[in-house]
Amino acid sequence: MRRQRITTAAGVLIGAGVLSHILAFFREVIIANQFGATTSLDTFLLALIPISLFVMMSDSMMTSFVPLFTRDLTVKGEGAAWQTASDVITVFIALFAVLAFVWLIFAGPIMKAIGSGCESGVITQVLELLKVMFPILMVVLPIALTTAVLHSYRHFTYPAFAELLPNIGMILAVIFFSSRMGVFSLAAGMMGGYIARFLVQFAVIAGTLKRYYRFSFNIYNPVIKKFGVFTMLTVIANGSFVIYLVVDRYFASFLPVGTIAALNFADRLVVASYYIVICAIGSAVFPVLAAKAASDDKTEFRSMLESALRIGLTCVMPISVFLIIWNRPIVRLIFERGLFNVEATTLTAESLLFYAIGIFAFSGGTILIRGWYALHDFRIPALTGAVSLTVNVIGDYLLIGPLAHKGLALATAVASIVNFCLMLILLRRKIGLFNTSGFMVFFVKLVFISALTGLSGWLCGRVLIDRLDMQLFGDQLFFFCSEIIIVTTGFLCAGLLVRLQEIVICKQALCERLYGIRRVPQADIAHDIQ
Repeated sequence: MRRQRITTAAGVLIGAGVLSHILAFFREVIIANQFGATTSLDTFLLALIPISLFVMMSDSMMTSFVPLFTRDLTVKGEGAAWQTASDVITVFIALFAVLAFVWLIFAGPIMKAIGSGCESGVITQVLELLKVMFPILMVVLPIALTTAVLHSYRHFTYPAFAELLPNIGMILAVIFFSSRMGVFSLAAGMMGGYIARFLVQFAVIAGTLKRYYRFSFNIYNPVIKKFGVFTMLTVIANGSFVIYLVVDRYFASFLPVGTIAALNFADRLVVASYYIVICAIGSAVFPVLAAKAASDDKTEFRSMLESALRIGLTCVMPISVFLIIWNRPIVRLIFERGLFNVEATTLTAESLLFYAIGIFAFSGGTILIRGWYALHDFRIPALTGAVSLTVNVIGDYLLIGPLAHKGLALATAVASIVNFCLMLILLRRKIGLFNTSGFMVFFVKLVFISALTGLSGWLCGRVLIDRLDMQLFGDQLFFFCSEIIIVTTGFLCAGLLVRLQEIVICKQALCERLYGIRRVPQADIAHDIQ
């Protein structure tokens, strides 16, 4: 029964996550059509920076709150758990409210510093947008904490699907109000979506809060300090990508109009390309890793984490190849309509090319950080996040001159690779994570077949382009689907030729399902693993 509940919860979270990213992708397509890569969208993306920072801090607090509250519910009982939770909720919501008002007061000089390369009129509009979206800063922490409480009580459906409301609000606002309100429709839609999400979750939990919550502002409770430290480490560990965003938008403000928007569209494409696969793998493996770590079963822990990492990298490599070799046709097919013109396609495609280089590191890092969290070690991800952030800042500074927007994308990819490598090396030192030579053989094989697949896909694509009219949407779609089939088939065949373990095992499973017999000898697979 317990395993069934875990499976159901994981299915709800994965399903809601997939739907959320589909809506987010649809949102980006609509925004691109309506606003293109223009000054108005650059302005909105700059105004989103404080929202992103507050959401990141709130999510970190949610991550810290769940194990604390769950442990107290189990060990001390509901009454004692809520006594501590009341202190945490009251103190940190008050702290967040103070931070929100401080931000509002000093928003002018802060945004001028972040958007140093923008004209004064742009910063003025950024501040106007921030006033519209200010209520979001006030509700993101209550949303995160109500989500944490609901998760602790094993209620996953309401918060999972309430998360869709901000995207729905933005989509509806752009469709119905952008012609009259311009970019302010995005701000109003997002604000309405967050308020709706808060109201839905508060309605679900209102009875429990009325029964157990007591206003208590005890800042001397030792749990407050422990929770604060735990949250700070989580912010540093999880927040590196949000800080990348702030740093990249600062440097991008010195580049031509539309650069910030183009970098955002390219980043959204990269995240959409790998997130669903990696989210599914991470959600499936994390409970198992946590259980193995709790029982101090290092052998099984290493085996599960290595398997998850290998499977994740094998899944995302062909995606990375596809985005690298056909970045422009992809951007043209998805975005180039309405105000999203040829120049916007060029900026976005060039950014996408360099972001795609780091997809394996984005994905691998997401899986490895689950391993560190399963070991209850937040210090190492915080350390590697700080190092990679430093690399990103230095890379942006050095590469923006010769490569412009492409340099910003490349710096982010390199920083992610550094973060992935550091986590991998330190995890190996901590628990003796898998055989280095065996993993290097796997990775070299993976890179080799990816390069071979990319070359064959590019050659086949050139033949198709010569025979298609790439200005027509139907021909673009045919090219896109054909290349997916070519790259995927080529990758699988190349993987079988070099006997890449994960692909060989997939073939074996498929043969067993179709024919009921084992088509691949187990001894051969064992030989490959060795």
